[in-house]
Amino acid sequence: MLQEYIIPENRRRYHTELPVSSFGRFFGLGTSHKLQDLEVCLRLGDEREYGVDRINGKEYRTPFPHVMLKTPDLVHSFCSTGERTVRFFHYPATCRMVLERYGMSFSPPIWPIVYTNTLRKLFDEADSCADCLHAAGVPERIDAIFWRILLELFLFRENMERKPDFNERKIREAASYLQSRCTEEIHLPDLIASLGMSRRSFYFYWRKFYSQSPAQFLLAQKIRQAKFLLDNTDFSVSRIAEELSFCSAIYFVRMFRKFTGTTPLGYRKRFSRGETAEKS
Repeated sequence: MLQEYIIPENRRRYHTELPVSSFGRFFGLGTSHKLQDLEVCLRLGDEREYGVDRINGKEYRTPFPHVMLKTPDLVHSFCSTGERTVRFFHYPATCRMVLERYGMSFSPPIWPIVYTNTLRKLFDEADSCADCLHAAGVPERIDAIFWRILLELFLFRENMERKPDFNERKIREAASYLQSRCTEEIHLPDLIASLGMSRRSFYFYWRKFYSQSPAQFLLAQKIRQAKFLLDNTDFSVSRIAEELSFCSAIYFVRMFRKFTGTTPLGYRKRFSRGETAEKS
């Protein structure tokens, strides 16, 4: 489904170097088409974790969400799986020279982003203008909104280039949080949102740095803490299960045995025997 709003050029009173010609959204199966202008395309996702594009003979594999700059001279093909969600806006092709003069390079033409609340609000603001495009001042407001969106996108790329370990830092931050809060009940989607990452991007980068899934990693931290409590307290198995936010003592025992090869009480007896033998 394509929804596109055309900006009435004859309603502009104040002309800028970056006049938006149209904007909109698309949801459905992606298709290639020849462009006559400059398109800024935000792909929010499809059924895959990343997009596969061939741009001027070079292959790019970019996690969702990401942005792509499309120009008439671009030789582009892509592989899409399932329905794709896209936000886009267009400028006249000559605006590329303006952006490059501003220091906004078109190399690389595609890069991953975080679809932040700031971007969402800006697109919502643009959508709210769709029913009054012919009103005085609205085309100029549209230009201003999409200029702010462009700034967000290019600033994000600049931060990525300056900090090549940006995604690793986010993932390590998440791992530290899981480790330090392992005794609490953690809602992983809330943690991912607090990092400013999409679910797809989070899992894509997590797998680059950890062999365990986030759930397995958290469970391993809980078992480590359980060993400490078994070694250093006289808490019952049920008390330890409750302290570590397991759903039940039965599930705790099952997971402890899976990780250690013995039950919590078996582990405690083994530790006590070892401690007694050491003292004697």
